[in-house]
Amino acid sequence: LKGYNIISAVIRADKKGGPVDALTFLQIAKPPHLWHFSAGMYAFLNLPEYSPWEWHPFTIISGTEDDTVDFIIAGVGDWSQALAKKCLDYKNELRSDFPQIVMDGPYAAPVTTAVNCKVLVAVGAGVGVTPFLALMARVVAMMDGHEVSTLKEVHFFWITRSADEYLFGRHHFSRIISDDRLRQKFFFHLHLTQQAPSNDAPAYLFREVVRRQSIIDREAFLPLAGELGAQDLGPSGLQVPCCWLHGA
Repeated sequence: LKGYNIISAVIRADKKGGPVDALTFLQIAKPPHLWHFSAGMYAFLNLPEYSPWEWHPFTIISGTEDDTVDFIIAGVGDWSQALAKKCLDYKNELRSDFPQIVMDGPYAAPVTTAVNCKVLVAVGAGVGVTPFLALMARVVAMMDGHEVSTLKEVHFFWITRSADEYLFGRHHFSRIISDDRLRQKFFFHLHLTQQAPSNDAPAYLFREVVRRQSIIDREAFLPLAGELGAQDLGPSGLQVPCCWLHGA
């Protein structure tokens, strides 16, 4: 099997800047031939620099139309930590290039049939969010490409300890926000389960921006909504927190 170049790697390192428990977002050059996959499929990855005999399966999270094959890999073992370390070394200019990756796949997974439903509810948490992102990529590509589908509404529940993990989905979020048709079909339910430490400036800014923007939005929304209830507002396509409709 042929090795492929890592085009980009974004690493959320541990508190000491190392690879332990790091999250690595890899974008690998797509094989030019015989590479056809659907949402939720996975591939086996090999890092020859570490061991030519060791293979690990990971869900592909990129869309079928993307130019790269994307993965999110948690640094929870020797192999994944070695991969994160080599990518960090390249970013810190301790080596001249990214390590090469060998891929075997793609292989089918049960999530590939999820798009046949009328209403899709997907729940993802932690590193298990990778099939969830793959499914999101598939649904966005399908609806954006005007494919015939029975899918009418999509709800994504994303549960994470840290808000910065939402950045792994920023490519899909941007496509949905910029398309009015997609905005009417996609509903995101984002849940943070861990209270950020008081000295975490990015987390504080995130919470503060959401809080202040919510106050502004609600003050503008309520006079326009009047006495309308949730059922009256539904057909209009407005997507607002349900608590606004019940006086919370």
